[in-house]
Amino acid sequence: MTNLVFKAEQAMFYLLVFLVPFQVRKFLVMWVHPKAGVFNEWTTAFLYGTDLLIVALFILWAIRSGDKWKEFSWKKINYAERFLLIFLAVSAISLCVADNKGLGVYRLIKLAEFITLYFYLTRSVGKVFNLPSTLKVMMASAWLQAIWAIAQAFLQRSLGLHWLGESVLRTNFYGVTVVPFEGGRFLRAYGATPHPNVLAAWLFMGIFCFYFWYLYPKKARSFWPVLAVYVPLLWGFFFTFSRVVIGLWVLGLVVRLVWSFIYRKRFNLGPVFIKRVITLFMVSVMATLSFAYVYWPVVQARLYISSEDQALTQRIAYNKIAEEVTGDNPWLGVGVGQLVWDMLENLPAYAVYFYQPVHNIYLLVSSETGLIGLAAFGAFIFCLIYRYILVTKLQNLGQLSFLVVIFSVFAMGLFDHFLWTLQQGQLIFWLILAFADISFLSAPKKNIID
Repeated sequence: MTNLVFKAEQAMFYLLVFLVPFQVRKFLVMWVHPKAGVFNEWTTAFLYGTDLLIVALFILWAIRSGDKWKEFSWKKINYAERFLLIFLAVSAISLCVADNKGLGVYRLIKLAEFITLYFYLTRSVGKVFNLPSTLKVMMASAWLQAIWAIAQAFLQRSLGLHWLGESVLRTNFYGVTVVPFEGGRFLRAYGATPHPNVLAAWLFMGIFCFYFWYLYPKKARSFWPVLAVYVPLLWGFFFTFSRVVIGLWVLGLVVRLVWSFIYRKRFNLGPVFIKRVITLFMVSVMATLSFAYVYWPVVQARLYISSEDQALTQRIAYNKIAEEVTGDNPWLGVGVGQLVWDMLENLPAYAVYFYQPVHNIYLLVSSETGLIGLAAFGAFIFCLIYRYILVTKLQNLGQLSFLVVIFSVFAMGLFDHFLWTLQQGQLIFWLILAFADISFLSAPKKNIID
């Protein structure tokens, strides 16, 4: 029976990772503000298919752990985890000032769910799953989404796979994200996610999973995966036309190349590794140039950023609103999950589509849980990264590369809110945070400062 439970938990975990981008969900409750009177994504509660998998994992985790829960006593958890629990407590206390208690409770439950998932991941690595296998599953999932994205881009519509969570997509549909260019409107690829930026983040992860799989093993790697896996990942990634995430991909490559060149003696890079890097570099350049050549009018339109660009002006407006809300409610904010509701209460003159979270997860945290919540969350991140650097000492290029991925995710949070507000983004965010914590688990404990 024990072995059966273990197999079930292991299969369920890898299935959860594979299904991260899928938006299969069930409507639960909608809180309609009287001044808006219409559906709003951010004031609605959903039950996702991945929620059911997460709960099932928690149940199997409880069965597997038995009476070992005393390991979660305050003295036995590290400082990063303590600050994370403090942040959860502050978020719960912020419900006292929330106008919409029902919405606040839902958002608090979601936050508790993902924080518990973080603890599950850090306690189950090496017992239920391992990091290399997890990265392979992520890469396979991203590859499927890339193929999906390429098909959507070629057809300029959705594939009709709505039962898998695919949005209904047409270039002339209201709310569908497109790139206007001279000659028409080009549909940005969604895959099975709710937005191209979310898909871009998942493909970003898939691309770097491929780098880890292809570059670092000592055993031989053939060339065919570069063409069959890497090139589709890149083209699917480009079809999202996500300026921030694609820019972070380019910046990350530059940082790795510069750092590895400066510290080439320290990393002791062998000829096999250098050959693989050159291969990936050449293929990346060719894939990028061929994509730009074929879709240059769309690429050119996306590269041009006007001071009147709605994506830019709205982000600035949201930032100012969140800053004002934090300034007016500095200690506990307006309550967990309340920013959009507060905007509906106090800014009733805007169009319906305007009412959405600030496109900066750190400002979102401060506006909803105050400076106390932001400080606790910031301390959690600082301790997490500090321990990662302290333990690994960035002794090899793989450890540096993963640190670049972590900071890239944090940077995404400066320009969009999906890592904090959408199911798929939250899964990506907490997986990466847990992986940063996982990295020190196999290191000697004498190198770990708690």
